[in-house]
Amino acid sequence: MSLKTSPSALFTAICLSTSLSSAALAQGTLEEVVVTAQKRETNLQETPISVAAFDAEALSKGNISEIGEIAQRAPGLAMGQFNAGQPQIYIRGIGSNEEGPGGDSSVVVYVDDVYMGRASGASMELFDLERVEVLRGPQGTLFGKNASGGAINIVTKMPSDEFTAKVRAGVGNLSQRSIDAYISGPLSDSVAASFSISDIERDGHIENVVTGNDLSNKNTTAVRGRLRWDINDQANIVFSADYSNDFGNGVGRKPRGLTTTRLANTSPFDQTVGDHYKVAIDEDGKQDRELWGGSVRFNWSNDDVDFLSISSYRNNNWAEDTEIVGAQNIPEALLVLFNDVVEDGDQFSQEFRLSGSSENINHWVIGAFYSNEQTNRVEEFQVRRLPVDYTEVEADVTSYAIFGELNYQLQDNLDLTLGARFSRDEKDIRAIGRGIILVNEDFDVSAGDSWSEPTYKAVLSYHVNDSAMIYGSVATGYKSGGYQGQPDSPQIATTAFNPEKALSYEVGVKADLLDDTLRANVSIFHSGFEDYQELLTLDVDGLPVSVTQNAAEVTSKGIEFDLTWIPVENLTLTASGAYIESTYDDYIQDSSVIGNYTRNAPKKSYALAAAYEVPLGDVSSLEFRADYRHKDEAFQDPQNTPYASIPAYDLIDGSVIYNVDDSLSFTLWGKNLADEEYLVHSFAFGSILTAPSISGMPRTYGLSVTKNF
Repeated sequence: MSLKTSPSALFTAICLSTSLSSAALAQGTLEEVVVTAQKRETNLQETPISVAAFDAEALSKGNISEIGEIAQRAPGLAMGQFNAGQPQIYIRGIGSNEEGPGGDSSVVVYVDDVYMGRASGASMELFDLERVEVLRGPQGTLFGKNASGGAINIVTKMPSDEFTAKVRAGVGNLSQRSIDAYISGPLSDSVAASFSISDIERDGHIENVVTGNDLSNKNTTAVRGRLRWDINDQANIVFSADYSNDFGNGVGRKPRGLTTTRLANTSPFDQTVGDHYKVAIDEDGKQDRELWGGSVRFNWSNDDVDFLSISSYRNNNWAEDTEIVGAQNIPEALLVLFNDVVEDGDQFSQEFRLSGSSENINHWVIGAFYSNEQTNRVEEFQVRRLPVDYTEVEADVTSYAIFGELNYQLQDNLDLTLGARFSRDEKDIRAIGRGIILVNEDFDVSAGDSWSEPTYKAVLSYHVNDSAMIYGSVATGYKSGGYQGQPDSPQIATTAFNPEKALSYEVGVKADLLDDTLRANVSIFHSGFEDYQELLTLDVDGLPVSVTQNAAEVTSKGIEFDLTWIPVENLTLTASGAYIESTYDDYIQDSSVIGNYTRNAPKKSYALAAAYEVPLGDVSSLEFRADYRHKDEAFQDPQNTPYASIPAYDLIDGSVIYNVDDSLSFTLWGKNLADEEYLVHSFAFGSILTAPSISGMPRTYGLSVTKNF
């Protein structure tokens, strides 16, 4: 497949693209956007990397509370949401469906520079945030740990030196009730603290016609506390702690494909035919997740260097009970297969960084990283609640890295950035299996392996003038090898798959034009992946068995654009878009797959938004906001099976905000106003020609009030 970049296509894409920055000054010029994509605060327009940045205002006014909602607004980012504990995050068509403790994600999530090792701890509630940054492409130098596809960098608010407080409460349809509260301020001349809480309850949008209960409901409570102690003029220390818990009924899987055809006229499945939000399953299922952790951040600075130490501990506990396919009363008993999962994980990480600047070196940093994850995952498979298979995997994963990067000023307007990292990962697993269907034979085995890999980055950036920069980069990425999360035999359990490696080229332009009223950012990329890790569903003796293998070589290439424009005072227009071709160049299992699209890789995706503020006096105003988003069809298996894909969809959100004054506002909001029926997850079971899928949210609406103190 060729990537067309004709002038007309380029112009069209530019007009459909931008990052969702809501910042606009009253006089109608764009504000500077600060990001930490290079592990230090820099101006987005001077950062030579493709970044989508969402500031606190954009998150609040967009009523965004989950990473999945970020994925809908950041073209190039896609997220399959099977359940709370198994998010599948993809950037530029690169990601991972492997959820076992012996594997890793291609896209990593960081919160305040702390690496979130387990997928179950990555899809947290977004509250009391400074910003969210989506870093596209391999991040093999500064972020490093398994970021072969990209990274999501979440930055929370630091305690302030002045008292500030905020409360937001809301209600909506589906019996939604929410409250967020944040307070921050000084405790003494040298100590400041902050505390925040978020609580959300919502009924489910899926009806189980067998039990009469609603599924995919939400009950989430999250708290975070931070304390900053300024030891002296040169040193400070920040203590952070957080806790969250969410629980609810199952996600409500609904089958597509052959199962739908066979069940169309059978009761009670016939009650769900033609209704996107009804399922017929024997039991509702459940989800339950508890996350907590803390970190200590010590910073020391003088005129020449900065030293930073980040120590953290994370604990993840997650459990799920679900009917795998989403159908009952099938003649084949395997189609009423239940899956119980319990996963417990502990992680400790430590990072040291030393940074500074000198003559002709704008910035340099050297550092070291260490993490240890210990995870236990138990899965039990049942046929009509009769236990038939049991697997347990214990994994002990240790990672080490040393890294460095410097930005050298070659000329007044020409900079060279060089970075390198050396990573080593060690994995030891114990796998236990007992069963009669999916597990071929009973086993209790142990295995271990290690992998090492250097990665590097080189970037040349040229400042055309004070308002425009062009850059070109080459970067490599690495994702460690691993072991199966659901082994069905001792041979599968003890055979490791190899690391995944990436080589990426990117050129880009960042410019503020028309007296700082138009911001246009464009990037073109070409990335190649060797030994791409793929979760495959293989047909073993007529049964579907999920196995992660180094299945393919992949090329991901495309164009991403960012545009923000203030044509007149008080009107801000934004757009974001990506055209991506992420395809298989080689495929071990099936040569017919070559040329097909990878999972979660919509060819075109874009978002358009408009915000217009109408002053009503000296202190009050009305703000009207509209948001339109589109994603092309996204395939969910290498064979690009139509019935298993996530069809293209369009979503429209809107809100009206009445600002009484600087401290009080009311927001009337709506999401998916056109009531589009769409999917957020699908998975193909090729051997039984069925794809269980999960429906996205229908139209929702509500009213919230925000008070600042």
